[in-house]
Amino acid sequence: MIFALAGFVMAILFIFVGLSFGSLFFVHSQVQKFADDIALAGASRLNDNDRLGQMNNLVARCRQLVYASRETAGLTINSTPDVQMLAQQLLDESRKNAQDLEAERLRLQSLSVGEATAAMNTMFDGQSDHYCFTLAWLRAGEPHLMSMQFGNVLGIDSNVTPMTYIPALVNYDQSKHLINVTTGLYSGNIDASLAGMDKDLHFKLSSLAAPVNNQISPARLMQDNMLQPGDNNQLNSAVRIQLNMQISADSSAFPGTYFVISSTAATSGAAPFVK
Repeated sequence: MIFALAGFVMAILFIFVGLSFGSLFFVHSQVQKFADDIALAGASRLNDNDRLGQMNNLVARCRQLVYASRETAGLTINSTPDVQMLAQQLLDESRKNAQDLEAERLRLQSLSVGEATAAMNTMFDGQSDHYCFTLAWLRAGEPHLMSMQFGNVLGIDSNVTPMTYIPALVNYDQSKHLINVTTGLYSGNIDASLAGMDKDLHFKLSSLAAPVNNQISPARLMQDNMLQPGDNNQLNSAVRIQLNMQISADSSAFPGTYFVISSTAATSGAAPFVK
């Protein structure tokens, strides 16, 4: 009789333990999906309407214009004063355009991060209270948004292809290892500054997935260790978030612990460039 009673108690105990672990696993999977949805919502906003891809292409073409204007100004040294004046005016305008574009690129960096942050906060605030539960012996508290970190995906080039109609510039870029010979794209997260009198200008090309056979890469989840933290004022194309939630029980033997759940997502790739 005693052994039967002990066996019954043990069976009940195992059922409670099984239910507890099953409940924890279910809640963990649901909160992980919640974190994934938040990260994807933020990542999708970063390259909304291909603004990152378009900015990269604008920077590359503005750089080409400065290079061509400088070369033209050099060729007109022995020309008439009117031609020299026109060439210098075109050079000054191209340099001013490069400075204005860099200011706009920095503004886009702040705007895209701000909009992505707002999108993630809105989704979290609207749904976070759906993920807590209470059993007779176990309670999962409401998740908390611990952190957001922006950056880029490791190993991804920019979406910009070399412009071969100025061979001297392509040769210069190849000599400076600005072009990935394997992919045929400009490397990502570089400052492709020019030499000589235009070295004060910045031409930053950010990492962003290029289209493949005119197919645009969708926003996607990725491993946490694939995020390269943002630096050097480059445009961000990926985000990692961390959530935590407290698990507690009505027992001094289990005072409570925290789950930390992270998710990382990359934004959509660049659209095909229309020449």
